[in-house]
Amino acid sequence: MRGFEFLRNSGARIRLCRVELAVAAEYLRVRGHTVSSISYLEAKSEATRGAGDPLADREMECDQAPALRGELWGTVRGGTGSLGAEGYFVATSRYEVQVRVNELEFQFAMKTVTIIQTRMGSTRLPGKVMKDLGGHTVLARVVRRLRRSTLTGEILIATTTKPADDVIVEECRHLAVEVFRGEENDVLDRYYQAAKAFQAEAVVRITSDCPMIEPEITDNTIRAFLQQRPDYASNALKRTYPRGLDTEIMTLETLERAWRNGKTYERVHVTPYVYENPDQFKILSITGDTDYSNHRWTLDTPEDLEFIRAVYERMGNNDAFYWRDVLAMLEREPELVELNRQVAMKPLQDG
Repeated sequence: MRGFEFLRNSGARIRLCRVELAVAAEYLRVRGHTVSSISYLEAKSEATRGAGDPLADREMECDQAPALRGELWGTVRGGTGSLGAEGYFVATSRYEVQVRVNELEFQFAMKTVTIIQTRMGSTRLPGKVMKDLGGHTVLARVVRRLRRSTLTGEILIATTTKPADDVIVEECRHLAVEVFRGEENDVLDRYYQAAKAFQAEAVVRITSDCPMIEPEITDNTIRAFLQQRPDYASNALKRTYPRGLDTEIMTLETLERAWRNGKTYERVHVTPYVYENPDQFKILSITGDTDYSNHRWTLDTPEDLEFIRAVYERMGNNDAFYWRDVLAMLEREPELVELNRQVAMKPLQDG
């Protein structure tokens, strides 16, 4: 279920459907806020709305809003400032709405920060995050796709203090995304210090070499974490999704324990200390119904870049596609898979 992005004065971000906006308004009322109005705009149907097509401009009062099933845009406005929501949703059942209301209440109590690690100093493809990908940088594509997720909270770029990474900081300004600078090689320290600086309670880890990151899959991982409350959850422990759609989420306490105890390669790759010590942490593995792990959608080499550019070109260089659109396209053009099939992953111990 896709939803709204709900912006609190504190900066936390939650996506909400129409019913959840009403719940959010009541949540604020019982905590002493004044909510003056809730309004909605109706969107075009999924079948007629093109990629990037703006929402229809017909405004409705709260009591005129259509039934639950449909696509809406809404805002909640109150005496303590405007609480905005944007996007669209498709609600399929009362159960899904109830689940999302529970997530809303949990997120009010637990601040989620999504941290994207990035630097210019890649060994196999230097400067890859600033490579052009259909008119935008690779980093921009990662950020833009993650902004379509519903549960990512605040998005933060974690780069290094090296002058070579100044260009990343400038790109972050262009993208209007927060940036944190820290250690280059001790990436675990960079994550921990960034999480503390932005007062995270739950930390989502994304790498910047994933310009095809899938909002739906990222949300599924975060949702499972919110519902089951492990120390750490990942969709890459037992791979069933294409490589390049990896999402990890952990509590700040879990990240801190890794930061205090991790050694060598565990500090480069951030989370091995956690998932290699299942006796010390409650770990949740997220898997799909079908195994697509033979697909390689990550960016490490020139061959990967050729493949990903080919995908974006076939998607009209619009980053609003879904991962299943790519699977369908590769069924029609299986020769594209050969572009980077032979690329091997580096062992963790190689850094």
